[in-house]
Amino acid sequence: MKNTAVLLAAGRGTRFGGMLPKQFSSLLGKPVFIYSALVFDNHPDVDSFYIVADKDFFPFIQKAVKKYGIKKLAGLIQGGETRTQSSLAALSALSPADKGQAESENIIFHDAARPLINDGILSACIRKLETFQAVSAAVPATDTIFESAPDRTVSACPDRSSLMLIQTPQGFRRNVIEKAYALALAPSKENQEEEPSFHGTDDCSIVFRYLPDVKIAFSEGANFNIKLTYREDIFLAEKFLQINKRKNRLQNKQERE
Repeated sequence: MKNTAVLLAAGRGTRFGGMLPKQFSSLLGKPVFIYSALVFDNHPDVDSFYIVADKDFFPFIQKAVKKYGIKKLAGLIQGGETRTQSSLAALSALSPADKGQAESENIIFHDAARPLINDGILSACIRKLETFQAVSAAVPATDTIFESAPDRTVSACPDRSSLMLIQTPQGFRRNVIEKAYALALAPSKENQEEEPSFHGTDDCSIVFRYLPDVKIAFSEGANFNIKLTYREDIFLAEKFLQINKRKNRLQNKQERE
């Protein structure tokens, strides 16, 4: 099975602040997006990957890719104004595939703003795609979650044991994700002239809405697989990386002994 990855690095992330978008900010001396790019580049089951970003940052990306010796990058793709538009741009830019190829290729999307992805999280997603056609990394909810009414009062309290917090990577059989987006873009039957209107915060939400018969499986995520949203998230990511480095040094020392 061929595995093609897409690193979503478009958008400005206004809540993050700063001179650079969060995905290009420095994290312990490296651009944030490089951490995920290196995981894709070094994973034996990833054949190639693309980066979706604003064209203004293509030179920045190319310089960083060269600096860190990344080999599997297949191309840069102009992103859209929304998450779904960026994913769609990636699918549109891929080489056309016949039915057989589309059924034997996985497309794996990941947020560049989640720099703490590691080999284990990516491997778990790929393994799950051996059985399912749609997969999302996730962790069980540990906080109580209320649903809010329009007047900002509690309308429901779902059972926490059945709730999962969704992360990326998210993987799909190529023919499934392409079909889901094709349906999302199609005008409704009621008004064939209307412009298609849809919004999804991630790619699984598009599959869930337009292909309800396709089961979406959960693969193993991690509590440290955080998405950078606010400036202080950089400091939290730094701490996770420093802890991981110490663990690796200790493990290497024990193996040598």
